[in-house]
Amino acid sequence: MDPRSFISTLEKMLPLFSDKSFRLEKGVFLETHEGAGAVEEAIDFLRKQEPLEPFRMSAGLSHAALDHARDLERGGTGHKGSDGSQPWDRAQRYGEWIGQMAENIHYGTTSPRGVVVSWIVDDGIRNRGHRKNLFTPDYRKVGIASASHPEFGSVYVLDLAGDFQERH
Repeated sequence: MDPRSFISTLEKMLPLFSDKSFRLEKGVFLETHEGAGAVEEAIDFLRKQEPLEPFRMSAGLSHAALDHARDLERGGTGHKGSDGSQPWDRAQRYGEWIGQMAENIHYGTTSPRGVVVSWIVDDGIRNRGHRKNLFTPDYRKVGIASASHPEFGSVYVLDLAGDFQERH
């Protein structure tokens, strides 16, 4: 709803970079793919981005996201489920998605706001697909879930659709 509200968070990140290393805390660094340049690009994007209508939560999309989060809890990564399912397959278990559908995944222990910031910066993702999913007006219904992950600590799954008709 307010893309510019993330700018100050991103600006505070910039001094924490040394080349591609990002200081998480004293003595703890995260190697990024692009360094501060990805954050600067995200700031420029947010300055130009017009506000959007708020997402509307969908119980069905949230169930689909939870199914995948629980599947990834076993140690997997990626959008394809251990049963071969794709995001749209999992969503169809709970209703009908209308228009386009997408899925964002984030791995690692962080705050919900930190997850969104990660998707906005989209470090290492050439087409900035996670960011595009968040700011495409075609996606207005969402479902989100999280679970633990044996390698990364946690996993967050966000399923987005133009609309979603819940199966009752």
